Amino acid sequence: MKKILIVLIILSGVYLYCNEPPVVSNIIVEQRDDGSYLVDIYYDLEDADGDSMLVSVSASDDEGISWNYVIVSVEGDIGNDIVSGNGKQVIWDFAVDHPEVLNIPTMIRITADDRNGEGIESMIFVEGGLFEMGDQFNEGNDDELPVHNVTLSNFYIGQYEVTQGEYEAVMGSNPAHSYGVGDYYPVYYVTWYNAVQYCNALSEIEGLTPCYNLSDWSCDFSVDGYRLPTEAEWEYAARGGLNWEDNYRYSGTTDNLGDYAWYYNNSGSQTHEVGTKEPNQLNIYDMSGNVCEWCNDWYSSSYYGSSPSSDPTGPDNGSERMVRDGFWNNYASYCRVADRHGDHPSTSQDSVGFRILRTAE
Repeated sequence: MKKILIVLIILSGVYLYCNEPPVVSNIIVEQRDDGSYLVDIYYDLEDADGDSMLVSVSASDDEGISWNYVIVSVEGDIGNDIVSGNGKQVIWDFAVDHPEVLNIPTMIRITADDRNGEGIESMIFVEGGLFEMGDQFNEGNDDELPVHNVTLSNFYIGQYEVTQGEYEAVMGSNPAHSYGVGDYYPVYYVTWYNAVQYCNALSEIEGLTPCYNLSDWSCDFSVDGYRLPTEAEWEYAARGGLNWEDNYRYSGTTDNLGDYAWYYNNSGSQTHEVGTKEPNQLNIYDMSGNVCEWCNDWYSSSYYGSSPSSDPTGPDNGSERMVRDGFWNNYASYCRVADRHGDHPSTSQDSVGFRILRTAE
């Protein structure tokens, strides 16, 4: 029987907004000798604050340079709401996840994310309703018109842009470099495809149904997993949801953009840690700056002229995916909540990241 050659165990700690980091220790990894490809991973877990944790496992075949294998065919003490204790066990069927690692020296990393209510699970409930979508100041581009009524269902949206720490914990590597690097900084240099792969991987880790078919990149909006916001959901959240009639030019403000966003005038030509500016009316951060954000929709400059009035999901096809939000090197005019543009889904830039969303039941 072929063996997985596990040569080193890497333990990892905390990502977002914790008081005391969790400690992972006493790692034992054993491949079963019953002819199966199952691997038992045992570990002890302690968090001084008594918080529940998100525990994930990733693997590397290049001595830890990149954690390029996402491990999802697992069961046991893995995923969401894992509490402190000794003798935790994870069972991994590595031949299902990555048969290519058979007989290749492989490192295993266990990550415990002490969320303390503010990490990956930090989602803001947005009550649905009717709002006027588009350029209400008549100061933008033609693709922001006509202003039109849209009615949306309830949803949950990330309070923060997905951070580099969160992305690495799920996907195994951090693509960001040169323009602000750290666990609390927004991830960037991610393609649209990377963003939806993250959504699916996080859904699987947490026992949810993935939204995306990775063969044709279609999205099932009826399931409970994570996905990217539609551009209508994104704009509604940026406008403050039911508070949209405040009619702010930017997310949370009209006259004080520098208090709410990292952009050209104050960023120092780089990203900054998420949540370090003021939030909007829904307590959501960085919706007018820091990094632009991928949305689920295909982009069309003329879509507003024919958009459905209820829960629009964008054109049926296209060549570019929707990008919203301003970024750290944008002038104020590009930070408006009505501003919209598209980019090819295989493009990765220093200016583009994403935030996640779940449909509310």
